[in-house]
Amino acid sequence: MRRTEIQGFIIEIDQICRRQEALRELLKVRTRTLRESLRQRVMRARQSGDWISLTPEECAILYQQEQTRLREQVQRLRAEHQQTRALLSKLKRAKTRAERARAAETATHKKLR
Repeated sequence: MRRTEIQGFIIEIDQICRRQEALRELLKVRTRTLRESLRQRVMRARQSGDWISLTPEECAILYQQEQTRLREQVQRLRAEHQQTRALLSKLKRAKTRAERARAAETATHKKLR
């Protein structure tokens, strides 16, 4: 194995780790929003200037729609996070195999000298 192949694995693993961390943070934020009650959501919306002219029934409908979208998004994020974890494990195993092959190749060259 060439050093560049191992370096490629290292770069790819680093990118996947950053992506996994971003997914984890996004999932945390979405889950926190999903746990928010209707009353809390109405207060937050009114503070930011949204939902000011809406009736409580309209607020409840919008809240339910948001909750549905958030649940779907959280499911997608969890699935993507699992895929990322699986890919990371696969890359780490490939990197380890490449390092072992390189070490064996180096040992073979040393024996021949």
